[in-house]
Amino acid sequence: MCSQTECKAPLALIVDDDTTVRIVMRSVLESHGIRVNEAENGEKALQSFEKETPDIIVLDIEMPVKDGLQACAEIRRHPKGQFVPIIMSTGVDDTDSIKRAYEAGATDLAVKPINWPCFGQRISCMLRK
Repeated sequence: MCSQTECKAPLALIVDDDTTVRIVMRSVLESHGIRVNEAENGEKALQSFEKETPDIIVLDIEMPVKDGLQACAEIRRHPKGQFVPIIMSTGVDDTDSIKRAYEAGATDLAVKPINWPCFGQRISCMLRK
């Protein structure tokens, strides 16, 4: 059970197969007052999305089981997923990867290595809009 303040805090779903990235991302987002759910692949992300609709999603592109592009497209087809901001994260910044991310329904793109202080501010600003 969460406190009244915690329940009002926005919820982010972070999805990455790299445990270290998830730990750091969780720490950064929680320091901005954002609650966090985690998943290690696209399939688990969809399961988490079904249980509790997040206010924002940070989704790695390259993952096992179901990659971020597939998960993003499936979330966008879901009635509750049409307007949730989805930030795709990737270690590849070629134009084809960027194009595919936006075609799948990404709102924005974060290229790794991520500048963590800027990332926290960026997510907070997106949530305010």
